Amino acid sequence: MAILSGITKGMSLTDARALSRDLVTEKATPTRDNSRLKQLALWCLRFSPLVTTRGPDDILIDITGCAHLFGGEEAMMASIANHMKSFTLTARFGLADTIGAAWAAAHYAQSDHTIIAEQEQEDFLAALPVSALRLETGITQRLNQLGLHQIKEVLRIPQAPLTARFGTNLVTRLQQATGKAAEVLNPLQQPPDYELRHAFIEPVRNLELISVALGDLTQKMAGLLTAKKKGARRFHLRLFRVDGHMEQISVGTSRICHEASHMLLLFQEKLSSLGAEIDAGFGYDLMTLSAFEIETRQDEQSAWTTSTENLEENFNKLLDRLSNRLGVEQINHWQPAQSHIPERAFKYVTMTTPTASSGKEASNNASRPLLLLAMPTPITVLAEVPDGPPIRFEWRNKQHHIIAANGPERLAPEWWRHDLEGSQQTRDYYYVEDQDGHRFWLYRDGLYERPKDQPRWFIHGFFA
Repeated sequence: MAILSGITKGMSLTDARALSRDLVTEKATPTRDNSRLKQLALWCLRFSPLVTTRGPDDILIDITGCAHLFGGEEAMMASIANHMKSFTLTARFGLADTIGAAWAAAHYAQSDHTIIAEQEQEDFLAALPVSALRLETGITQRLNQLGLHQIKEVLRIPQAPLTARFGTNLVTRLQQATGKAAEVLNPLQQPPDYELRHAFIEPVRNLELISVALGDLTQKMAGLLTAKKKGARRFHLRLFRVDGHMEQISVGTSRICHEASHMLLLFQEKLSSLGAEIDAGFGYDLMTLSAFEIETRQDEQSAWTTSTENLEENFNKLLDRLSNRLGVEQINHWQPAQSHIPERAFKYVTMTTPTASSGKEASNNASRPLLLLAMPTPITVLAEVPDGPPIRFEWRNKQHHIIAANGPERLAPEWWRHDLEGSQQTRDYYYVEDQDGHRFWLYRDGLYERPKDQPRWFIHGFFA
């Protein structure tokens, strides 16, 4: 009704109200609009894994290799249009070999549904206004002032004068629209290496039925990965609701996985833990299973007997279940770090952190105690000579008389690291045994021969 009244984009509100007294207005909410547009774009992943948004109201879908799944390009466009209509959304569609030509068809073609035949985008663009090239308003106005109103008039002019007068953007947009230059589509989500689909005859709201269909998809995915001798570390289950919402459930594995039973178990536990958080709404009509981070599987020696269990494999499966149930950040382990200072030689990382190479990280091959304190604890020590080994020390109100001592092992401070706190003095470590047979790892922080040092003794660990 606004268009029929003569209201156009960019018109002031006063002029618009003068043309239509019944005009209804709403305050613009760009942030909310962008969020809803992105949500709708994610739902469009049901048609292609390569989807993104541009501008305030554009969704781009790369349907290369996907149209046949929907009966061809025309049937695919009709399906998308029917869904948009059911969402009470007004949409225009353009399909072409290039993003620029498809955008121009969606915004400037006479029909709401336009398909440009292969290699005919230049002929289609010729009769359209220059604004169909997605140019800045200033460039469009300058072109119009020079009498260049249609794209065909710009196509007749050599590129060098156009670049000299209008800059590189005009020529770039022209080449992108006609297919002479590539234009990159950066998808909202990483496209999967492998993806399988399961369409429901009727919308499904029961999670048990979804679990049954998921069992079929995991079997097919396992067969696909096994046939190609591949495995994946991450899987996504996407549930597409009939009202335009998309639910994504992700699981990861510590090692590459190709087993259907393990995939299914991880997803079932995730679905069970989410429970009421999953809103089926009016039901799901499509689900997809995608595999990411694909690696080639190495052939492994099978067990000598069928009763022998692969403990490492079972342990990794347990870690996968715990990390997907509790969160990856809750499952951690120690890993070697690049430092010869004992308390800094290891770091606490999540299970998904790649294992560091021990050859690169471990810089000290000296024996270390079985139990290392998180931080050294101060102790009181008596020694025969200041820089000699201890003969007695007190820790937690108990005296320990040393009957044997080995050392020192001298560790210099990491003077090149300016981010470290605490003492930066040289350490002398001693491996000692007391009268009860207990063995300790002690060190003196600082040297008496250095005037600026303030030597202090610490206990750092315990040997078996």
